Amino acid sequence: MQRRRPRRRIEIYFVLYLVALVLLMPDRPSPEWSTDSAQEQRVRFDLRPNRLKLSCELQRDTTGQIRLVHVDSVNLVYLSGDVDNVTVRARIEDDRTGQVTMIEPSPAGMPAGSSLFELVPLPDRQTVAFYWRPYLGQVADHRFRVTILGTGQPVRSGSSSDRDARGLKVTGSTQFVLETTVRQQTVDMAVRGTVIDTIVMANATTQPSTTMASDVRRGTFWVAPASLTIRATPGSAWTNRLTFGGADPFRDLKSLPKVRVSIPGVVVERLFDSLQQAVLLRGRIPLNGSYDVSIAAERDDGTIAETSFSVEAVKVGRLSLPSAMYAGATYLLATQLPDVPGARLTVRLNSEVLVSSSDPTVRIAVPASAAGATLVVERTVGADRLEAPSQMVIQALPAPEIRDVRTAAGGATKRVVVLFYGDRNNDRPSLELVRGNALPPQKLYGNLRAASPNDPNGMTWIEEFDVRRAQPDAPFSFVIRARSPRGAVSATWTEP
Repeated sequence: MQRRRPRRRIEIYFVLYLVALVLLMPDRPSPEWSTDSAQEQRVRFDLRPNRLKLSCELQRDTTGQIRLVHVDSVNLVYLSGDVDNVTVRARIEDDRTGQVTMIEPSPAGMPAGSSLFELVPLPDRQTVAFYWRPYLGQVADHRFRVTILGTGQPVRSGSSSDRDARGLKVTGSTQFVLETTVRQQTVDMAVRGTVIDTIVMANATTQPSTTMASDVRRGTFWVAPASLTIRATPGSAWTNRLTFGGADPFRDLKSLPKVRVSIPGVVVERLFDSLQQAVLLRGRIPLNGSYDVSIAAERDDGTIAETSFSVEAVKVGRLSLPSAMYAGATYLLATQLPDVPGARLTVRLNSEVLVSSSDPTVRIAVPASAAGATLVVERTVGADRLEAPSQMVIQALPAPEIRDVRTAAGGATKRVVVLFYGDRNNDRPSLELVRGNALPPQKLYGNLRAASPNDPNGMTWIEEFDVRRAQPDAPFSFVIRARSPRGAVSATWTEP
């Protein structure tokens, strides 16, 4: 019988232990990547803002007008780290609506100057300038959260093409907020002067110094008025808007422009208008003549721009009204308005507008039922009155009057002269025989004429009548009176 070989016992637990050790061993690092990965872990890329909050403070006065009190319009973000080929962008979140806006950078040193937000890299200073130009068309409390995102490549030895091929990136970020606050001015509140934003620029590795942040290329600095000549009525208020080129008036001016007036004693007010993004000048028109206003504005770099405009008082004619105005009559009135925009004459009857015109002459037709009503005549330029309104009580048309009785036709006829008021056609009177030795009066239709050649409104007229003897052998005597179509009767006239 053949003898069996004894089986060797293999310890299964030992095999499992060996397998576990092999699995726990790290893979062999790739020669190509191991150094770079370690270097990437050691590289830091930091972004540090100069301010954690930019604020815009507005003030609403008791009339509803808005004044800009303070605005921080620029923030600097300093970049530090052993990186190059840096790119940045901004993420802006509106806290009120939740809307997110991404802002890509403008060309270095070339801010657009008009957008709400703007990101301008300044690579020679290792800095990014973030510009905020608050929109003041809708004035309300508002808050934005800004995140500046940066990406760069670690600096290594080797060629640039080899470094780019590896595609290693290092990122960094920082945050700050933008906040607009609107405050209500109380009656006794003193309005503070406008604060002009000054931004400090420094290298990222040093403490900020006194260099200006707006170290970007600027255009030619100029200032111009909206109107070169302001013509208005004496004593009225005027406003002129200044616009600037090569500077933001809210950020880049050293102070409000200096103003010089050609004659002493004239006050010109200077103020910022946040809605128009401009500087406004306000003053008063002289009582007569004119004066010149000269302006000098200085930019924060010391550049000065100058301009000027003139302010002139226009002549205002004297308004001449009739001594009395009657119901049912029509009047032609010379307005004597000055030759300026917005000049207007308005006629009201018990607060109801009869006429409102800027023409040299207006026609006023007074209603026949207006007796006893108050008529008001007012001249204005815009919202300013030229003088106190003129007013008078409308009178009823007077009754006709017998002015004269003359002998005609050898004594057989009497010529009666009657004065009447109103329209020459609609208000012609009749002549009534009350009693006496006379035939009914006869109207002479060809003799109607104006009572006064100097009456511009034609309110008084002359009408003539003939009265003849009835009985030749009886004395020629009679009593007459005149009556208007409205029923007004004159005093009686006895002849002889």
